[in-house]
Amino acid sequence: MWRFRAASPTEVSTDPDSVTLASTPSSAIPYVAAAVIVVMSGLVALLLLAELRPALDITIAAGVVSAFIVSITTGVLAFMKSQETHKTVNSRMDGMLAVVRELAHERGLKEGRETQATAAAKTVAEAAEVVARAAATAAAAVASAKALDQNNLPVPPSGTIQP
Repeated sequence: MWRFRAASPTEVSTDPDSVTLASTPSSAIPYVAAAVIVVMSGLVALLLLAELRPALDITIAAGVVSAFIVSITTGVLAFMKSQETHKTVNSRMDGMLAVVRELAHERGLKEGRETQATAAAKTVAEAAEVVARAAATAAAAVASAKALDQNNLPVPPSGTIQP
């Protein structure tokens, strides 16, 4: 079901079924005022022409003035619409950039945690290897001490075992 509602140009809808009708932003007031002023000045010009030259037929002048009024008003309203579109696109881009920035930050944190976990695992593996080498060295020392003791050889006073 389609739902219609008025919204600001910066609002981003996440509902695919809703259609947002952009409301007229407050910055459009100068453009609408300019269009009204152009129309009023054209009408004043036609009325002045009719009053100053009552004997002259003003249909051609009215056509020319009307053409200028329509073209200028259309241009002003098109410019107003382009400004609104520009603001809408910029606000959506700002929103998307904020989301991308947040996602990149989260990804960096995740990679940092993974790097720390990998470094910790590597450190634990290196420590286990050092402990294993020390255990092997200790086992070899105990075995050679037993061998020396079985042969009744004197153990040097320095505490080192010499073959």
